[in-house]
Amino acid sequence: MEGKLIHEHINNRLKVIHLCSIAVFVILFGLLFLLGNRTGVQTLYAEIVLLCMAGVMGLSYFSLLFSSERISPVPLIIFLILNILTTVLVWMSGILESPFIILHVFLIIVSTQLYHYMYGLIQALLAFAGYIFVYGAATNHLIPYMSLLPDSSQAVLFQSPTVILIYGLLYVLLMFFTVFATSSARMMLYRPVQKVNIDTTYQEKIIQDMPMGIIVVDSDMTILGTNPWMNVHCPIAELPAQLGTYLSIEKKTDLKKIVDKLSDSLKEVSGHWHSETGDNTNLTISARLVGSHKDKYNTYVLFVELAC
Repeated sequence: MEGKLIHEHINNRLKVIHLCSIAVFVILFGLLFLLGNRTGVQTLYAEIVLLCMAGVMGLSYFSLLFSSERISPVPLIIFLILNILTTVLVWMSGILESPFIILHVFLIIVSTQLYHYMYGLIQALLAFAGYIFVYGAATNHLIPYMSLLPDSSQAVLFQSPTVILIYGLLYVLLMFFTVFATSSARMMLYRPVQKVNIDTTYQEKIIQDMPMGIIVVDSDMTILGTNPWMNVHCPIAELPAQLGTYLSIEKKTDLKKIVDKLSDSLKEVSGHWHSETGDNTNLTISARLVGSHKDKYNTYVLFVELAC
């Protein structure tokens, strides 16, 4: 279970993504409107799709205004709908010639980083299936071929099998690379938005090289991160995770009260770390509070050493 801090952070990121997406769709609508007026190219249907995409994102944004404690599932559903609308937009703007294929990549990145790489994989498969459908339907004259290029014709779709295979492989590689590259970078979302000075680099290096364990937890006692020492001596299967799953202190179960008391007294206590392999490691633990503007967004830094 993820903590409140993560939920709040991701919801804030989602709001920014929604507002930026709405702005991008409106700008693209304006560009297509100008293109249609200046060249006579049929852009009306593509413009309608872009307005629908902006409207859908607007509805999703409003759902975020009423969900601050948990990550809203509404945007994830909306991203899947946007994937389908992007496929429609690709069809209406030339399929192989469409500049809007890149929108699929952005949807994959957002779904992977804000939710889970599995959702990014679903987005990639849905995008590729949509591409195959519109290409096959257009070449078999089941749907009309439309393009944003004045002199383009449906003949562009009738390429040799080698060319089509290369197109398909490029899109598959692009989409799957996007899935697995972004899944490993998910924690980059939790960096501060403000610019930081170079001292942060040295601070991070100190933490990474410390000969003791560091655990960062939120007010729900959800583990947000650890340093390399902790990963070696007290491994955790997957983050985020509940601290109580791994740590027990003085046979007490209310870790929140114990951690609060440790952060106030600046003392150490003995504890036991229960690893996934069944091993128990004796530890000494101390804690420090990192306050926030709201108590529920407080974080704690636990300092862990092996007991003598």
